[in-house]
Amino acid sequence: MKKEENNSIEDFKHYTESIFYELEFTAKYIKRMGYNYCNELNVGVGPEETLALDIIYLNPGICQRDLAKKLFKDRAGTGRVLLQLEAKGFVERFVDTKGNRLVRKMKLTESGEAMLKLTTKKFIPLVKKIKTDFSPEKGEQLKKLLNELRTILAENVKTQI
Repeated sequence: MKKEENNSIEDFKHYTESIFYELEFTAKYIKRMGYNYCNELNVGVGPEETLALDIIYLNPGICQRDLAKKLFKDRAGTGRVLLQLEAKGFVERFVDTKGNRLVRKMKLTESGEAMLKLTTKKFIPLVKKIKTDFSPEKGEQLKKLLNELRTILAENVKTQI
């Protein structure tokens, strides 16, 4: 009689057989894909900078602390990314108020928007290729499940962000 495989939490013995490993391993492929993509484009921005541009574009006036949360980086690391984007003329920072305190917020410059548009346009064929290999329905289902898991993790994981 063949032993049935049981995937319950009580039977957890090896990290490499867990959902956490599968997610981490998949994330490494995604990160490598981002680096390869940015190297092939040769436009002078890396994956973290491209991600920051996209987040700032979607959230004009975002403060550094909120950007750090979306990048899942500490504020110092986020500051380094912002300095690079400012030096390239893609981001402009300004002082504003949030609640009763002064905060530095940011927005994309025209050249930052142009860079984001260029990188997005060049990324579309890769996204289309992945969508043909992995259906939009599966993608939406996976996105929903990952969001649920991330919410649970956020309640149980201490971060310095």
